[in-house]
Amino acid sequence: MCSAASSVCLSADLLPRVTAFQNGVHHDVVPLIRALHRTAADDENDALTGFRKVLGDWLKVHCADRLPDVITMVPAMLPMVTDYAATVGDIELLEMIWNKCPRSENSNDEGAALVYVAALAGQVDMVAFLLSQIDATDACGRAISHAMVGAASKGHLRVVEYLHRHRHDRQTTDLMDVAASQGHLSVVEFLHLHRREGCTTAAMDRAAGNGHLDVVKFLHAHRREGCTKAAISLAAAGGHLHVVQWLCDHRKEGWHGDALTHAAAGGHVDILAFLLQKRPRAGCLVLGMDLAATNGHLDVVKFLHTHRKDGCSDKALAGALRNGHTHVVAYFLKHGDDLIHGVCCACGFNKPRRHACLVKSM
Repeated sequence: MCSAASSVCLSADLLPRVTAFQNGVHHDVVPLIRALHRTAADDENDALTGFRKVLGDWLKVHCADRLPDVITMVPAMLPMVTDYAATVGDIELLEMIWNKCPRSENSNDEGAALVYVAALAGQVDMVAFLLSQIDATDACGRAISHAMVGAASKGHLRVVEYLHRHRHDRQTTDLMDVAASQGHLSVVEFLHLHRREGCTTAAMDRAAGNGHLDVVKFLHAHRREGCTKAAISLAAAGGHLHVVQWLCDHRKEGWHGDALTHAAAGGHVDILAFLLQKRPRAGCLVLGMDLAATNGHLDVVKFLHTHRKDGCSDKALAGALRNGHTHVVAYFLKHGDDLIHGVCCACGFNKPRRHACLVKSM
């Protein structure tokens, strides 16, 4: 005969009611609690990624049917679990959570927000399911438009195609701009053929800045928006010589002197040489050498010392010292009187330390 205590402890119905009055959480839930606390304290994107991994590992060991009880114990877990389901495209898990856990009065907005999460992850089936569950409101329209931009930014063409076919809530040039900037040529081509909003000059500018020459060529051949002078500056900053060369040969916008500064700061001496071959007297490169020295690009410092007379300021040596670039510091100790410029107290012009006016005044 089992005692009364044994009967209670062995009862699947009674034991959970007894333990519900105890403090704390079940041992198997501790990893999820820790991940949830990190989510509250850390950078949102990094924390969400971390929680998704923890929950994914947890589900390999524990049954998903356990999650509604976990959410009952820790209600703050609900949006994290639905975020995970949307990200991995687990429709069955999401349906179970929604059926067994109370949803808020803002469930329609929450569903629309999950559309963005699923779109960003490229989960087209989840996107279709979520859209079937929410009502078409103005807020949802904005969320869906946002989701389409998110999918375009990640190159998820199937999601972009689905949202285009099934929802025409809003149009925005952000779609092609962001797809072009990330180099997703297939998405750019689809949007060009099937949408009317087009893009802005930012599309070619940012594509150039990220080195996506195939996208730049497509936009040049098929679109009329063009680019700005920032295209070459951004390409120079990124070290994309092939893009800089192509833009100089095929576009008429030209470039600002800051393209030289960006190239110098990034250590791209090949781009400096190319641009200065085009326009030997372009820009003022004092800031360029300051940044090159600060970032440890001795080859750029030597190149500018040889081919330009702009020199640099005291910030160049200070920056190299601060960042521990001893090879640059050594070069300045040898050539600093020629390189480092300042305002001359005799003539009032910006000149090297040991220039003629100063020598004569001494």
